[in-house]
Amino acid sequence: MEYPMPGSRETHEMVVVGDGMLLLSQQTNSTLVKVHLDRSTGRPLACKRYVIGSTWDGLHGLTASKAFSSCVWATLQFKSVVILVDPGADMNKQPSIKTHISLPPGVYGPHCIYEFGNDLWISCKDSGHVVRINWRNPSDHSVYPCSGHPIFVAVHPTSKDVYATLGSSSMIWRWKQDTHQTSEIHIPTTHGTTPVGLIQGPDKNVWFTLLGNSTHGSGTFGCIRPNGELQFLSLASPVGCKAGLIHLAFDYKRETLDSLPPGVHHLWIAGSSLIVSDDGYGVDAVFTVLVNVNEMKGRILSERAICLPTQRCGVHRILPHSEVLLISQLKACSLACVSGAAAFKPEISSGESIDRYNAFGQGINANSYSFDG
Repeated sequence: MEYPMPGSRETHEMVVVGDGMLLLSQQTNSTLVKVHLDRSTGRPLACKRYVIGSTWDGLHGLTASKAFSSCVWATLQFKSVVILVDPGADMNKQPSIKTHISLPPGVYGPHCIYEFGNDLWISCKDSGHVVRINWRNPSDHSVYPCSGHPIFVAVHPTSKDVYATLGSSSMIWRWKQDTHQTSEIHIPTTHGTTPVGLIQGPDKNVWFTLLGNSTHGSGTFGCIRPNGELQFLSLASPVGCKAGLIHLAFDYKRETLDSLPPGVHHLWIAGSSLIVSDDGYGVDAVFTVLVNVNEMKGRILSERAICLPTQRCGVHRILPHSEVLLISQLKACSLACVSGAAAFKPEISSGESIDRYNAFGQGINANSYSFDG
């Protein structure tokens, strides 16, 4: 199902606070949308939005704070400020700003944010920098220029190196923890272009996606090993092989996967039409993949495509919660909610080769039926 959000030109990042509230950022009018979730199923029940700062501040990045319970770090991209927000447990309570940190001189446009210990790592998309700021002592900071617009930032669970995806230059930026030196890793064009999504994986590596270009994507994602080596994987289904992949998420409740062999995980990948031209191939979909994170080859065990009802909606982020997948749709200003075996039990559902979408499209596989009511 798709749930309309309060009107805005762009709907961006998501984070869950507690077990009953989703926070969603709308950049163009700097609003934070509180979405009340059903505590048993995770489905949206109601929403209410609040302006953060002024309508011109450009609220964008959101990440749950580990240091401050029930609070989130956020970026004000148009004001070049990082803030700590207490959203308030009640839907009707105005969120409050607890901490306000200005970026160092010469950097601007903070996009996404990542908390690691006392440090905040921030991708400054507009100025082309990755910035480290100690939130306890903001005068303790480091500024690192990079070749393209940095998007996501993540710390490698094993090496503690910091990585950032550079969308415009098709590079992955790296900061080495032991030397504090930086470098950039080239994405071979044979695999694709435009790295975007970047997360920590259950195998203690960092995983990323490639969005592609205005014509199409390559259905490619991969992981970064502790030594900085890239390993690429590609979707093979007719729907996925040319898809632009913008974001990804691994299973969050390992205890529910006792039926799967060790090392096998659910991986959800968001396909998006965000940057494709009018005549380009851009499918807005969720790809449910069973992947073996312990093997170098043959990692993809199965894949399944779930195409969203509204195409060209510009799928932006994906977030598993409770019994659903929550998907922000940037251009459509809506929140998609996906559930069922195709999303959460691909191991017991039919394979992509006999998927209903490939065989019948998005309609119902029947010659006649009645509408309820």
